Amino acid sequence: MSEYVLPPSGPGGGAGYSTCSHPMDFAVLCVVNGRAEVRGHFSYDSRDPYTVRAFFAQGEDDFVEWVFGRDLLADGLLRPAGHGDIRIRPSSDDHALIVIELTSPFGTAVLAAPRQALEEFLACAAEIVPFGEEHRLLDWDSELERLLAGER
Repeated sequence: MSEYVLPPSGPGGGAGYSTCSHPMDFAVLCVVNGRAEVRGHFSYDSRDPYTVRAFFAQGEDDFVEWVFGRDLLADGLLRPAGHGDIRIRPSSDDHALIVIELTSPFGTAVLAAPRQALEEFLACAAEIVPFGEEHRLLDWDSELERLLAGER
């Protein structure tokens, strides 16, 4: 697996943010047909420091994106975590796998991801923004203005 990290841009030299992306293969766990492989990747961006993005292939060039809390992913490596649309937990059958359950109005997907790949991804994200330091990257005044203006 490869890991890609873009260093932060300096003052006057760019946007001043960092990202990392970690490609990995997921096993889709199907009750009827057993397992199927799907490619995807996790992405982290310091401009949105509390979240991670998961992209799952849906054909050659089409990906489905799920956005959820970085803490949810980290917690799910240790114990069952999440309620509702996204639930993450260690596999009860294989310690090397993490089970990710995604629910939408269109159905539910249950995926298995390699624990080591997820740990490496979270380590990459923590190098960019250490856990507990996310609040330092947010411009709270701008966020409040945006919310009061009715923007999402």
